[in-house]
Amino acid sequence: MMPPTKPPTYLMINLASWNVRGINSPFKQKEVVNYISSNSIHFFGLLETKLSSSAYSALQQKFSRQGSWNFVSNFETHSHGRILLSWNSSIIKSCQVLFLNPQFIHCSLSTDFYQFQVTTLYAFNQKISRVPLWSDLLNIALSVQVPWLVFGDFNSILSTQDKFGSNASLRDTEELSHFCSASNLTDIPYTGYRFTWSNRREISTRCKLDRIMCNSLWMSAFPSSHAIFANP
Repeated sequence: MMPPTKPPTYLMINLASWNVRGINSPFKQKEVVNYISSNSIHFFGLLETKLSSSAYSALQQKFSRQGSWNFVSNFETHSHGRILLSWNSSIIKSCQVLFLNPQFIHCSLSTDFYQFQVTTLYAFNQKISRVPLWSDLLNIALSVQVPWLVFGDFNSILSTQDKFGSNASLRDTEELSHFCSASNLTDIPYTGYRFTWSNRREISTRCKLDRIMCNSLWMSAFPSSHAIFANP
């Protein structure tokens, strides 16, 4: 009799998000697909897509050449198609959307050995428009009982050190710091670039708007979790 299968102590699952512009271009689509292939990405979030229907179909075809990929979006909630998720179903066996709105998609994911939840977000620019975002996420935080990862563009800074080149006040940090305290989410250890956004002007202002955060159950299940932030 064969011994029962045991889950590995750590299973490498690669997740990524990209605040991408110009995705309607075949060249940009190829760049995205090459990135996924070269980095062995299993779950991918495209932010600020503004995809046309024809470009969406073309992108799906390009993904299909890399294996079995599935898709879900929040396009029906916003005219500019803000978030597109894709996952490799040979690794992510199930992806069930639990909550979807213009600012995030919250999913329950399963592999052969693990079940966890992932929220991919792209927050609105205006502070007042982000108020329901924090409320919705806090409701999830208060109910989730499995490992939970939240990642994407928060469009907010957590501390005054998250802004360089112009003044940041404590008031600028209030909404995100309050949410993190209430939800008990913390940053995953990371390497790479601290600042993920730049105004690209001669007098540069840079901010850390993108984060990868998790609850304590995530770090217990995946203690070697590590984030890498590429050059924005």
